[in-house]
Amino acid sequence: MDFTGIIAEYDPFHNGHAAQLAAVRAAGAQCIAVCMSSGAVQRGGVPILPESVRVRAALDAGADLVIALPAPYACATAEQFAAAGVHLLAALGCDTLAFGAETPDAAALLDTARLLDGEELNARIRRNLATGMTYAAARAAAADALHPGTGGLLRTPNNILGIEYCKAILHRHAALTPLALPRLGAAHGGGAGAHAGTPMASASFLRGLPQPDWEPFVPARAAELYGRAAADGLCWTAQDSRPPFWPCCGCRTPRILRRCAA
Repeated sequence: MDFTGIIAEYDPFHNGHAAQLAAVRAAGAQCIAVCMSSGAVQRGGVPILPESVRVRAALDAGADLVIALPAPYACATAEQFAAAGVHLLAALGCDTLAFGAETPDAAALLDTARLLDGEELNARIRRNLATGMTYAAARAAAADALHPGTGGLLRTPNNILGIEYCKAILHRHAALTPLALPRLGAAHGGGAGAHAGTPMASASFLRGLPQPDWEPFVPARAAELYGRAAADGLCWTAQDSRPPFWPCCGCRTPRILRRCAA
């Protein structure tokens, strides 16, 4: 795994992201490239911090290279988000794709990705949907029926995204080996926690706090960057009404457009 890629938003970059970079380096990566969401994020909004600040935070924490995941893919479905990131990192020459997962078992995630492409699974999903199930529940139940235990992998967010990465690798015959790493300290979308004495919090939890309150949960260098960005008016706070990306792009006021692009 000489050249490892990571697909991320870093909105904001925090201690968990720094720990992931350190784990990838410890696993043997000589070079780490990050494919990072640029001017939009998966929630369909603008990032809480501008791209330049998030790039600097990643580089300061150990990434060697950061490339942009274009906005149309950054705010698309998990499948499209994953496919675009895999395509870019494979084209860059990465040989490994590292990602966090609730179940850090790359072989199991790859097997589930293969299962999702089967017609028998799709037929079962359609039958489940006809009973009134949501798509997510229908897919998980169908997977469990065909391969008991697999449905559980399809019920947690990092596993789901990891499976989409594996699907994209398989579909593109990409020369990328998946490296699933455990998510440490705080669950996706959860609150604060700790790992080995280091405070941890999810990015969504941090976005709900005033920027100064992030300090325990982000690397010291990142905290300095974020403080300067906030002082310059470049950090959305919990008190701001953060506009969704597409309405923001559709507006006609240059000042607002510049604010969205910052």
